[in-house]
Amino acid sequence: MNALLLMTDPGSTIFAPEASAWFKSDGQQTFGGRSLALLQRALTSTGVSGLDRLLGFRVVHELSFFLRFHRENVKPVLAFFEKARDSLFPEHQVPSQANKLYTAMLKRTEKLMAPLLRLILKIGQAQLLRRQLSYVLQFSCRLDANLLYQALSNMNSAVLNDVHRHYRSPSDAPYPTAANPLLGQLNKLLEASGLSDPLAKIYVVTEPLEGVPLLLFLFLLTYMSKVVWDADFGSLVRRKSTFLLDGMPLATGVWTVLKQFHPSYTRQLLAYIGQFVRSTFPEKPQDGKAFAVPPETLNILIFVDMLCQIGKVPRSVMAEFMPPYVFDSVDTWTKKAATPRTIL
Repeated sequence: MNALLLMTDPGSTIFAPEASAWFKSDGQQTFGGRSLALLQRALTSTGVSGLDRLLGFRVVHELSFFLRFHRENVKPVLAFFEKARDSLFPEHQVPSQANKLYTAMLKRTEKLMAPLLRLILKIGQAQLLRRQLSYVLQFSCRLDANLLYQALSNMNSAVLNDVHRHYRSPSDAPYPTAANPLLGQLNKLLEASGLSDPLAKIYVVTEPLEGVPLLLFLFLLTYMSKVVWDADFGSLVRRKSTFLLDGMPLATGVWTVLKQFHPSYTRQLLAYIGQFVRSTFPEKPQDGKAFAVPPETLNILIFVDMLCQIGKVPRSVMAEFMPPYVFDSVDTWTKKAATPRTIL
């Protein structure tokens, strides 16, 4: 596991979603499909499943550290967060002197961002590795035990339908008791067969935490100026080699943190992002020229698009927080930027 983490370090590699592999900035692959095939041959499916569990424990550890980080470092600035939320409320309106407000909030919380970045990147890196390993396990299961794969897939769909039916009519469709081993045993088989989605899992259970959406919003504003869209990798990459971050692990880590809380946290973060975009997006082109969109605004729109793809959130959801044409035009901007870039 330590070797895999070193080969896929977000500070020195770039994850390309279309290739499902990690690369150096010069295009040299460090970990991808061939490495996964060799790993499966060396460890067999049992070893890959154990490696997946180790990475799952790492995610739990880092998420627990995030909760402790919030209690110890964010609690002293909760009073400031209250004032900041009041200044941004309501989110459907652009606040007065928005630029000064955002600058003041970023300056007040800048000491929290470096340790938070390390946490988010570690979580995102482990989650991406878990997803790749789940593909290996799923392919192996379909190839070597296809009847088991089909039975598990059908059983999973049937149980999910029963759970949905329970929430629609609890009295007519009771939930399995705690002593019933069905869900626990089924979950073990699904994980061992690669049929579980690590990005949809809830790893830790916690009480509601104040200020998490605002903290993540300011975190994104801090680092969106340090990345740039790269059409070769199909992702946001570091603008300079001295910036030790990568776009895909960043988005995956943010999504995993949000997944541990109530969906209202995700909605609140998207509301803050929509408010920021509306406050910085030009209302009309100047002198007949194309829209001069600030780099931070363009990057955060691309980031939200990546977040929606990771979490399987319909892009239509963003219509509640910003004009649809703004979010839909991300594809146009990325195509225009489809020129080879080099990291300085």
